Amino acid sequence: MGQLQLFQKSCDLPIDVGTAFNWHKRPDAFSLMTSKFPPVKILQREAGITDGAKTTVQVGLAPAAFVWTLEHCDYIEGKQFCDRQLSGPFEKWYHMHLFEPIDDRSCRLIDRIEYVLPLQLDLLPGPALIMQMQLDQMFGYRHRALRRSLIPKT
Repeated sequence: MGQLQLFQKSCDLPIDVGTAFNWHKRPDAFSLMTSKFPPVKILQREAGITDGAKTTVQVGLAPAAFVWTLEHCDYIEGKQFCDRQLSGPFEKWYHMHLFEPIDDRSCRLIDRIEYVLPLQLDLLPGPALIMQMQLDQMFGYRHRALRRSLIPKT
């Protein structure tokens, strides 16, 4: 197995923890936070973010598209939910979605990911840095999309 990589990005939200956590339970939450490129097509999704719920997506365009199946785990109501790869492009993928109160009207969402690149990529110089940059870009987009969805327009 290749080297374990860590990624973390957080965003502060002007809403309480319960509201932020409940937003992630919405059936359309994943779609609302997914950018258009690379395209992500939901192939199968079981309702919810609780333990055992599975989601299968196709990422990218043919012929370079891949199928990725994830399962939710380690659910703690109002505090965290996680997903782990069952099959897909990584040797390991474990994503924690953590919710921390800042005060009674704001909270912090922390996305923490542990992953292992496929061995053939892990042995090359550069892919780990490129992956970190892609994750930073992707979660920057997701956090901006989350804020747009949560904060009423004035």
